[in-house]
Amino acid sequence: MNIFNEQTEKALLGQLLSDPEGLARIDGLAADDFYTHYGKIIFSAILNINRSGQVADLLSVSDYLKTSSDLERIGGNTFLSELTEGYFSSALIKQDADRIVEYSNKRRVYLSLQKEIQRLEKGAELAEVTESVLSSFQEIETRDGGAFLPISAATDELVDDFDLMLSGKSTAIPTGFYDLDAKIEGLRPSDVIIVGAKTSIGKTLFALNVALNVLKAGLPVGLISLEMSRRAIAKRLICANEKIDGSQIRPGKINDVNKQYLKGIEHLQKFPFYIQDLPSGKAFRILTAAEYLVKIRGIRLLIIDHLQLLSGGRSETRNLELGEISRAIKFFALKNKIPVMVLSQMNRRSGESGMPTLSELRDSGSIEQDADVVLLLNRINEIRDGQPTDILKVKIAKNRHGQTGELELLTYLDEQRLENLKK
Repeated sequence: MNIFNEQTEKALLGQLLSDPEGLARIDGLAADDFYTHYGKIIFSAILNINRSGQVADLLSVSDYLKTSSDLERIGGNTFLSELTEGYFSSALIKQDADRIVEYSNKRRVYLSLQKEIQRLEKGAELAEVTESVLSSFQEIETRDGGAFLPISAATDELVDDFDLMLSGKSTAIPTGFYDLDAKIEGLRPSDVIIVGAKTSIGKTLFALNVALNVLKAGLPVGLISLEMSRRAIAKRLICANEKIDGSQIRPGKINDVNKQYLKGIEHLQKFPFYIQDLPSGKAFRILTAAEYLVKIRGIRLLIIDHLQLLSGGRSETRNLELGEISRAIKFFALKNKIPVMVLSQMNRRSGESGMPTLSELRDSGSIEQDADVVLLLNRINEIRDGQPTDILKVKIAKNRHGQTGELELLTYLDEQRLENLKK
């Protein structure tokens, strides 16, 4: 297995010793990424000299290594000089540095897998080994926290967004509910949207109807369900999409409702909808699996139902644990540039005096801080136009991008369907 390239390491060190300013073009490279012992020593010296405010050229590196008693360990001044022989340009500095990081990551993966194979052979539980492997992969992907970029990188993205807006398009995904989209401007990439309500008020109803609208727009959606089975979710979506009263689907009978239900199954199969149903789960493992959906399936929206059923690391309190989980979700959204909708329970006394409030999010931790948008739900039944009408009230309790306020959606509970109120 090819897990290092000594020529690349020598080439990079030679370029840096000949052109010290080239270090500024390197991002994310550490001394430990070098495979050779001299590579680790020399690059560490270059970094330390730069941190002290000096120029890390051939002479200063030689003096530094002599002071630290490392000069002879790497082959002396003769070896340092040989590294710079044949040097022509520093144009390949970034490319060579990236290759060294890639080789380093390969070695980390290889050693991690070897270790876990040994654990399996000694009788370790498969679930524990799987989690450890995924954890190693995540550490490799996130070890540097990303590069510093000039402000022009952000302004270029703003220009792209503005051009899309002028053309009538947007990077945000419409929820399909006009009043809501008018206030929050759709589901924006990298946003975390918290949907909070008491049990049986309509969190899943709301989320599935948003998912259905996004799917109808031709965009793939992922759902992590910790509460409902994929069969129950599919049935709800069919009822909503076909406007079928779920209670009228009868076994053993061929009637119009059953025929429409069968057609609904065919229609649902065509949607790019991906479900993972689990009774409970560790947030890290679930989010790692969701990254697969982003990279391989291209999902544009991830829904998690619901937050309180996720588990995290070993925190002293549940609030701290949920804080870690919510930050992990936010990191996932930022990294993958897709909106993540997270359903959350409210405290039992929530909404006793009307609409729920942000402070009533259960075991809130830092949920409110990490969220870009918080939607709180309540359901009422009123007489409208002489008829009893179910209404889902949606309160925009937080909106990092602008307006807050309230809106209403027509609710058809038998059909598991929401609709815009007619103006």
